[in-house]
Amino acid sequence: MRHRIYTLSAHMKDEGDIITARDRITRTLYIVAGSALVAVFLAWVAYRNQAGQSLFGMDTVAGWVGHGAAILVLLAGLALLARGIFLRPEKRDAADHESFD
Repeated sequence: MRHRIYTLSAHMKDEGDIITARDRITRTLYIVAGSALVAVFLAWVAYRNQAGQSLFGMDTVAGWVGHGAAILVLLAGLALLARGIFLRPEKRDAADHESFD
């Protein structure tokens, strides 16, 4: 028997919304992965802005390609963060509920 947590959050309208341990792990992984990608973007910006790093300056092709890739990484990180924060639990039927005997 899996342990389930019944929630009374504002975005959960009916009793079919149950957060399982799998839902919590999935949400946590999305948030961690998104945070890591945002950190990679910030590290890229800090690296690029150092004076001695002329290869990746904005006046070179490598700099523009790297900057475009960094923006894509930032957007992917923000998307993962949003999905982790706003993830809704799976809908379950009343027949799927287990008793807590």
